Amino acid sequence: MFLRDRRGICDRLMGVRERYADTVGFFFIGWVLHWIPFFIMGRQLFIHHYLPALWLAIMGFIGTLDLFTRRISRRVRQVLMIGLLLVTIRMYFQYSHIAYGTAWSREGCQSSKWLKSWDYDCKRYPSMHGTVTTTAVDVPQPTTVMPSIGGSPAVIHAQNPEDPPQAEHFDPLENENKLNEPAPRIDHDKLNSNADKLNKDMKKAATTARGDEKDEPVVHDDEKDEHFVGGDAGQDHTPTPQGSNLQAPVPPGF
Repeated sequence: MFLRDRRGICDRLMGVRERYADTVGFFFIGWVLHWIPFFIMGRQLFIHHYLPALWLAIMGFIGTLDLFTRRISRRVRQVLMIGLLLVTIRMYFQYSHIAYGTAWSREGCQSSKWLKSWDYDCKRYPSMHGTVTTTAVDVPQPTTVMPSIGGSPAVIHAQNPEDPPQAEHFDPLENENKLNEPAPRIDHDKLNSNADKLNKDMKKAATTARGDEKDEPVVHDDEKDEHFVGGDAGQDHTPTPQGSNLQAPVPPGF
């Protein structure tokens, strides 16, 4: 409409040009300002991120629909509005599983993708058909016999390792809240105090090690001479050096 005005073509829009420009133009600008910043984000978007942009887009669509259906008869217009209402209700029930996290099947999730660019994951939902039937040899399952009081023993069958894993509950809102949690603040004062304490402990340990080396007992030369033989501790004996030519006394009769 702006380009047509620049070319000299003034569209009156059936007398509602000003109202259309004020309402739909406002909603369009609000949608652009709310939607464009999310392209800068490098992670996946969720519905609560662009909910304001979605609301503004719906309001702009309603204003545009009202403009283009002004020349249609009232009966046809009512039929179109009822059809649009039914489509909206169907869309709500089809995609409410994503919004509210209710139970859904893998086939229903796949059928809800109109475009290949829709990237929400459907593998985390259980399949409606259950396990896939394959031609494999039946492996006997191990059993455990549990004693019971007043009756036959209870037999518990262990899970077959070939069975597919059970579907786990996944809460996207809880995981999104974890992603949005702020990073913990680093306490630089505490880190510096811990570093100073560590340095003091290291210096204290080094000083203690030097003091232990100085306090070691002094060993005299006569105590650590390995060439002395004989003698008891605490007695004054004349040591006999090893390797000398002295011989022990020979008893009589030899």
